Amino acid sequence: MLGRLYYYTFLLIILGTAPMRAQLPEHYRGLHRSYQVKEDSNYLRALRAEYGQNKIVPSALELPILIALAHYPELKEVPIHFILRKQKIAHSTRPDYYSLFNKKRKRRYVVFISTEVAKELQGTTTWSLPYNARIGVMGHELAHIAWYHQRNAFQLIGAGIAYSFPGYRQRFEQATDQRTLDHHLAYQLLAWSRAVHSLHIRDGRGDLYKSPAEIENLIAD
Repeated sequence: MLGRLYYYTFLLIILGTAPMRAQLPEHYRGLHRSYQVKEDSNYLRALRAEYGQNKIVPSALELPILIALAHYPELKEVPIHFILRKQKIAHSTRPDYYSLFNKKRKRRYVVFISTEVAKELQGTTTWSLPYNARIGVMGHELAHIAWYHQRNAFQLIGAGIAYSFPGYRQRFEQATDQRTLDHHLAYQLLAWSRAVHSLHIRDGRGDLYKSPAEIENLIAD
């Protein structure tokens, strides 16, 4: 009798936790003031199963990338390759040139994460950022992809040419920040902005992105 009681108690516990697991994706799409590595690590397998399909992700950055991806359900099945390489700026994103003229569902995208930048910009690299700021910058890069994925190849080529003009570049990056906010990553974008804004100003890119004060005002609204 006691053994049967233990069995049913165990069964109730399992069934009782099932809805919590089912709500995991929605939980990670919501607005969070702060994500915690220790807590999020408990859900790595679930996040990987839910949002890791068609994604190639560096293991060292898997958790912040998957949490950022959870805020972009429209990109769930979109092929994205996160590549570590040395480049001048810490992060950049573009469509994969070889798939540019594919149908949208077969188009691939690449997020470049720099392993080394100029000494004065070291603080902008992913490796120098706090955990929530890492999620924020990945959210910004995914906001680029969300925009790219709604355009055809000729529109993307046109945007690539227009990006060389400062006025368009500023509007483009500001709009990308706004999409990041719209995807409930406001506090993570703020963490990133606080970490890198002064360095971007020094680099001449300070006006491209929303400042910490601007983001704070938008959160307050």
